Amino acid sequence: YDLLDQPPSAKNEPRKQCKLKEHNGRIHVKGLRQLQVRSVEEALQLVRYGAKHRQVAETLINAVSSRSHCVVNITLVPKEGSDTNPNDFSQVYSKLAIVDLAGSERALKTRA
Repeated sequence: YDLLDQPPSAKNEPRKQCKLKEHNGRIHVKGLRQLQVRSVEEALQLVRYGAKHRQVAETLINAVSSRSHCVVNITLVPKEGSDTNPNDFSQVYSKLAIVDLAGSERALKTRA
């Protein structure tokens, strides 16, 4: 599920599932939102919000072992203004993916 979605109001209500899809040889997750931020503070606010909605569970060696994968994709685009054209895809765009995989402790040690 999308960690930026509002959690369900009822405890037993399921979250909206996201699905992996392939299109033109590229994999993406259908159902995730793409949000635009204009500052580091805005980006950190979203990361903190998503972190609050992760599933965690206690193991023998980690009291807050993550049970949710988290992927943060950051795309930097040129700031509008002089010499930039948002329709010119030959300009340089930078992409960064930060991935936190759900708890990877060894099952025998953690009894997870």
